[in-house]
Amino acid sequence: MLKWFFKMIVSLILLVVVAGICFIFLVYSGTASPAPEFADINPVFISGFSHQQREQEEKQELIGFKRSLLENNLDWLEKEREILSNKEEEIEEYLKKELTKTRDRYQNKIDEYSNKLQEEYRLCLEKKEQEYLERALARKELYESQIEGFIQKLEEDKIRELEEYSRELAQNYYPEQLNLSLKLKTLDLSDEEKEYYQKELLKIEESKEMELKKKERELQEEAAEKIFELQEEYNEKYLEFQQELEKEIKAALDKERQENEQQLQEYINTQQQALQEEVLNKEQEMRENNRGELEILEGVINDLRRDSYQMQSEIAVLEKE
Repeated sequence: MLKWFFKMIVSLILLVVVAGICFIFLVYSGTASPAPEFADINPVFISGFSHQQREQEEKQELIGFKRSLLENNLDWLEKEREILSNKEEEIEEYLKKELTKTRDRYQNKIDEYSNKLQEEYRLCLEKKEQEYLERALARKELYESQIEGFIQKLEEDKIRELEEYSRELAQNYYPEQLNLSLKLKTLDLSDEEKEYYQKELLKIEESKEMELKKKERELQEEAAEKIFELQEEYNEKYLEFQQELEKEIKAALDKERQENEQQLQEYINTQQQALQEEVLNKEQEMRENNRGELEILEGVINDLRRDSYQMQSEIAVLEKE
């Protein structure tokens, strides 16, 4: 539309120029006063000189007119170039803003998915920590229960052993005690003899008590040593269980983290591909919507450039004539 309008304007201008030249030629031809007659001047020479002068003036006017048209044409060309440049900058700025908004939108989706995976991992971590505490506590209670059972059985065994030892002592000292008791009961003893036998009986009781206490200490030491060994054994087992449990929990958490990282990377790749496709589609759509206007502007610029070159050539030819 602009191209046709421009051609129509140029045609009208050229038509006006041609009409003006014809009018000037007719005026000069019809109204020119006859040259005065001089005896020594050639009328043919005078007429030819006037005609050449008019042609030169007309040519200069035509050159000036074409220069004016060329100047207007170049100004118009510069304005159209500026319009085209502004339009292209407007398209690029719009695409840049759309790209930023689109990237932010996809980045928000990635951040949301990443936060979701992090929350899942946090819950998994809490669950595994709770599982670790519960299983460790259960194993500890099991070992403590076993130790308590062992201690209780050991105490019962030592008590029976001490009672058996006490009976053995009683049997060993019984004959001597019986003999001394019978003497005290059956014999007619003096006070000194009675006191002697009573002291001997007391010594026997003290000996029995000392041996029994000694045996009790020995049994207690044996029991304490066995309990200590058992506790050391169970502590070592419990430590090994904790280490194995920690490895198991750590392996499970590492697997969960690696799966989350893989899922996140796959999601990022998918979103990046979708982002590129959407940006490309928007760019194509934007350029397609503005293609007609850009082509018109480019066509007008090409026509103006071509016409300017043509005018410059015509002016050059006229100036050489």
